[in-house]
Amino acid sequence: TRPNEVTDGPTGECFVFLFNDILIPCTQEEGLFKKETLKVRSIIQLLHASIVDVPDSADGKNVFEVHVQGRRWTFSAHTALEKKEWIQEIGGAIQTHMKTTETMERRISRAIQHVPTPPARHSSLSADHRTKSFHSSTQQPEGDEWAG
Repeated sequence: TRPNEVTDGPTGECFVFLFNDILIPCTQEEGLFKKETLKVRSIIQLLHASIVDVPDSADGKNVFEVHVQGRRWTFSAHTALEKKEWIQEIGGAIQTHMKTTETMERRISRAIQHVPTPPARHSSLSADHRTKSFHSSTQQPEGDEWAG
């Protein structure tokens, strides 16, 4: 499906690619040797994004917006069903990306809490002995905290 981008860039028909964590609107242009190419108009990070269902009005039908940190991209789908599908897909990607990021942050935080404190350095120890002592005191956390 191809929603029409109507603000924050050129208006007109565009192609929109939705990935796990980004949304990429592109426009079609004539490239070398008269071949059509796609030009990336923006890369929209979904981590701090929200999606807004805009009611139909005289200004446009089947409109929705993506908001990210003070910026707004406005799209209009060809049909009401297509608009609903885009809102669900983009909203789902936003939620999944947020959950994944929160999970990673929790795992990193737990891993950092389990990093052993290096042994005290004594001037009488050689560098090789300190390294050996440090590695021998490292322990892996219990459970699946290191599992992906």
